[in-house]
Amino acid sequence: MRARPGRRLVAVLGSVALAGTLAVGSASAEPTIPSQDDIDDSRAAQQSTAAQIAALEVQLATNAAAADAANVEAAVAAEAYNQAAVDLEDAEQASEAAQVAADQADAAVLVASQEVARIATAAYRNGGDLQQLSMFLSADGVQDAVHGATTFDRLGGNATDALGELDAAELVADIMHERADDALAEQEAATAELEEASDAADAAAFTAQTTLETTQSERAGLINELAALRNTTAELEAERQTALEQQQRDRENAAAAAAISAPVATPAAPAAPATPAAPATPAGPSTPAPSTPAPSTPAPPATPAPPPSTPAPPATPAPTPPPAATPPPSSGAGAAALAWARTQIGKPYVYGAAGPNSYDCSGLTMRAYQNAGVNLPRTTRDQYAAVSHVPVSQMIPGDLIFYAENGRIYHVAIYAGNGMRVHAPRPGGSVELVPIWWTNVLPMAGRP
Repeated sequence: MRARPGRRLVAVLGSVALAGTLAVGSASAEPTIPSQDDIDDSRAAQQSTAAQIAALEVQLATNAAAADAANVEAAVAAEAYNQAAVDLEDAEQASEAAQVAADQADAAVLVASQEVARIATAAYRNGGDLQQLSMFLSADGVQDAVHGATTFDRLGGNATDALGELDAAELVADIMHERADDALAEQEAATAELEEASDAADAAAFTAQTTLETTQSERAGLINELAALRNTTAELEAERQTALEQQQRDRENAAAAAAISAPVATPAAPAAPATPAAPATPAGPSTPAPSTPAPSTPAPPATPAPPPSTPAPPATPAPTPPPAATPPPSSGAGAAALAWARTQIGKPYVYGAAGPNSYDCSGLTMRAYQNAGVNLPRTTRDQYAAVSHVPVSQMIPGDLIFYAENGRIYHVAIYAGNGMRVHAPRPGGSVELVPIWWTNVLPMAGRP
């Protein structure tokens, strides 16, 4: 049967419409090819993001270094305050002793004067004249009599001896009074120096605290920026930065320990931080905090984790020096000092304090050895000068670890064995038992 013309037209039109639809669909499915400008813009954006991330990480490291330096300066200022306090105490004792000596010299002058007067009175009663007696009793008469040969001849040998003793006593008294005046001036100068040192210590401690607070605040902002650039969360970025900072500190500490062949603490198994943490800053050498250095549970170095958008490869520990052989146990005063220092753990650091409720670093070591029957000076510098010196590689528990920068000794700790120390770290910290922070450690330890 032949199709009707109308039906053929509909079929033809339908075929044409279907072909057109297929053609349109095929055209819309064709991919858009990026231009060279698009590629260049994308690469520039990636490079800009990478540069921003690098700059932020450099700023984080710079902030941590600034906090460390501020804590060291605070420790130096605290030791200067301690030294000024010791100098004032010495000056007060010297002034007091000089005044006592001057008073004793005045008493000797009085006794000698009385003896001269007694001889003169006796001479008058035995026939002397009133003019001769008045010479001895007048203000200048004694000196005139001392130098008057005629008078000596008239009064005899006893008078000559008495006048000589009086002359000598007055000379000694003059010297003693000059020394007392000088000692008093030194005391006043020492008082002024102590006030200046106290102000400087307060200012340095304030600067360290302000620097720490500022860097912590900036750190939070920088981490938020890093999270936005890496398309992660602030919490994950904070954990990553904390791990990177700890890794850097571990490397620095291991390098410093290796440089002086020092015993190091065996690292514990790594543990990811549960919450974001501010970078530790050493104050003076303090717990990774001086002010602090090495943390109480250091994690072994790990390769920085990539952005969370890609799986993180397993951490690859960096080479670390093997733990030193366990040192021989201490005995005697060192063991007793260390044992006593451990009982003070948890008590706050206060500069210039030497117990019983708070300590600075040298105050703690002084009291520890005092309780072991050994007297140490008050300041770190004087303690270093007062002890025997042994290489830090040969330390035994109870030995003293000293820290210095640019020739300034500013911190002291007690070696507790196995790479650990007991010390009073910095303002805001407390006496603690932590791994040794080896940066700035003097190569010679002290053994009282």
